[in-house]
Amino acid sequence: YSDRIKGERAENLELAIACYRNALTIYTPEAFPEDWAKTQKNLEIAYNQSIRGDDPDQMETLT
Repeated sequence: YSDRIKGERAENLELAIACYRNALTIYTPEAFPEDWAKTQKNLEIAYNQSIRGDDPDQMETLT
């Protein structure tokens, strides 16, 4: 969703963020450290690209 060209950019980024957060329920640092780190990075990029503004509450979920 973060690279999707169809639809609204803001909505696609919200969907991407939801997908990344869901993936982090499986990709834990203990079980899948590399996948966890890649997903965290993609989540950070999606938050940074979000055109809905910088929400401090969203940024807290990255840590």
